Amino acid sequence: MRVADLVVVLLLLAFGVGVVVQAESVGAGWIRGRPESGFFPYWLGVILVALSLIVLAQTLWRWRRMTEPFFHDRDALRSVLKVGATAGVAIVLIYFVGFYAAAVLYMLLYTYWVGRHRLLTAIAVSVGIPVVIYVVFERWLLILLPRGLWDLFDLVMGHLG
Repeated sequence: MRVADLVVVLLLLAFGVGVVVQAESVGAGWIRGRPESGFFPYWLGVILVALSLIVLAQTLWRWRRMTEPFFHDRDALRSVLKVGATAGVAIVLIYFVGFYAAAVLYMLLYTYWVGRHRLLTAIAVSVGIPVVIYVVFERWLLILLPRGLWDLFDLVMGHLG
């Protein structure tokens, strides 16, 4: 487990640094009262780097005490595969149905199937969060998120707003 923890935290740290560098290259400040393209990725990268450093320190601190196996049983492996499968499906769906519809489907599948929440709770979360993201990014900040071949969410929200 300790090697896996170390590898994952180092990969996350490298990814965070890459995000910060890339965001700075496209602009991470404010221009004429609006954020530049890299503003949000920059700060998300900074947060990822900071949290990765904390996890790295924790991993190294408890290195000698870690003796547990990578997967305790088949249920643990099954949980990891469920998370990976839902994320993989969501990434592929973004191409076809766009970010918002993919987010709705991902959150519904994840909260209901993986998180085992009640169906009504899963529906409320999976519809509510993408609507809030749509309002914040598309309406207030005027930042477009990926569109798919059949972006049904934008069609519906366009008729409502």
